[in-house]
Amino acid sequence: MSFLKELLQALRERCAPVRDELIDRLYTKLDDWREPLRPPFNTPKEVTPALPTLAALVVDTCREIVTLAEYMKADLNTAVIGSMGEEDLKAFVVQQAKAKERQLVLELWASNDRATGRPLRELWRSWIAADPNLSNSTSVVVAADKKWILRLMRQVSTNLQLSCPLPISPQAGEAAGLPNSNTDPNELPPQFLFVTPRLVYVQNFLQAITIAASLRSLTRLPVFAPSSSENLDGHPPGYDLVPRIWSLLKSEIDEEYNGPSDGYMSTKLINLSDEVIRARRLVSSTGNIDADEEQRLRNAVERTLRPQDPVFLLLHRRLVDAITQHLLRELEGDRQAVNAQRIPEAMKTGRVVVDNRPVKRTRLGVPDLTGPLQTRQHLDLSLPVISVKGFEDPTLVEAIRAVVRELLACITWVEMVWGDLV
Repeated sequence: MSFLKELLQALRERCAPVRDELIDRLYTKLDDWREPLRPPFNTPKEVTPALPTLAALVVDTCREIVTLAEYMKADLNTAVIGSMGEEDLKAFVVQQAKAKERQLVLELWASNDRATGRPLRELWRSWIAADPNLSNSTSVVVAADKKWILRLMRQVSTNLQLSCPLPISPQAGEAAGLPNSNTDPNELPPQFLFVTPRLVYVQNFLQAITIAASLRSLTRLPVFAPSSSENLDGHPPGYDLVPRIWSLLKSEIDEEYNGPSDGYMSTKLINLSDEVIRARRLVSSTGNIDADEEQRLRNAVERTLRPQDPVFLLLHRRLVDAITQHLLRELEGDRQAVNAQRIPEAMKTGRVVVDNRPVKRTRLGVPDLTGPLQTRQHLDLSLPVISVKGFEDPTLVEAIRAVVRELLACITWVEMVWGDLV
């Protein structure tokens, strides 16, 4: 009993003032406890009062102390987070997100071998080995640890929606009527579980860019890039075709981001055909087109937007190849930049310079996980323009930059969370 009182007194000295009431209640309960009097020997059990014993009091008090310790831990975390700077807070959030993701994925896919994560590593290797021609898909020299990016881009470039289904036991699969073997040709390994929705978004984005470029090719409009001080007013007509088409497609993929998708754009065909016909009318010498030409344009739009169309396939392959090569170059440059940053300029470990004088750095106990994110943020802001033949329109150029930013974010996150299991 005295030990519990001393423990409560120690907790009171260390807890936040908001927890004093709970500690006082526990302390009062210990002070007011008395040994219950034993009833007479022949008293029936039905009339015997249920009085707490010393053992029950100790157990109940210990349980409440454990609950109090959890409250104090939460209070401490709140205080530490409140005292952090922006960079330290970012590192703390990244650390927690990384730990939670690893814990959940390992519980789902590696429940019998959670310590080493061997099942996840085997799934990753089999995923890469399923495409033996990765090295021949680009002219850029690819390091062995970056070949998975080629495998990922090969799947992102298809018209089949990416997926990362949760594991299902054979018994549960048979009960649900599911096949025992994997029949999804575009399935990703478990390391992509949390980034799969963003990769599906990238898939739709790539298809939308290709659709806009394909429709633009039907009008045979020259490329026009206004300066920052100019707008489309007063310029030759028809140059707003791609922005108008892109606004339709972009709103479509944004709506599908949080909902189901069939892996292909579902914008109404008539809307896109009307935009192409409008642009053709604006650039025609008479300001109008006849019914036969309008029907030919509508048929051309319908034909061009099919995934099997040669023009669509050519533009899509050209776009994906350019983005893949750019990603590999950026990631290789990122690695060299990180290695260069590891060389210290001065031996001042654990110290920071204030007023030209090194002082001891405050230690918060948060690991530095923001290095890759800081480097990636710098790359995002300085991404060069990717020149792809057929995609020279300024709207499409900016859309390609957005795709690259999304892919860089996904690739960086997978490397940071699963670097030891890839």
